[in-house]
Amino acid sequence: HILALSAKPNFHLFVTLTGRNPKDYLFIKDAWGYTALHYLCRNNAPGSTSLLKYAIQLTVLERSERLGLHRWRAVLCDKVADFYSNAIFSTKSERIDEISYLLERYERKEILA
Repeated sequence: HILALSAKPNFHLFVTLTGRNPKDYLFIKDAWGYTALHYLCRNNAPGSTSLLKYAIQLTVLERSERLGLHRWRAVLCDKVADFYSNAIFSTKSERIDEISYLLERYERKEILA
């Protein structure tokens, strides 16, 4: 979480920490209920955008490729594409929550099918 909100984000360190189990590091909530993705949304430092794009690639796009229905993958890809259209923190955080919810919902439906 500290790295996600850093004034000088270190992309190499971020990749190293999240490389093995990105879900473990990016979705763990701290004492205030925020995840590393929420802090990345809040961070406006140079370099933070590349960290956020990398995190979304790891957590959403790679997992969505495993979904069987093309329609579900398309919905998630559209949500990710629309993610950067507004730079307001609360909107980014809400979009992260929405994208995460959809992905988890689709994954659960696929398991039950």
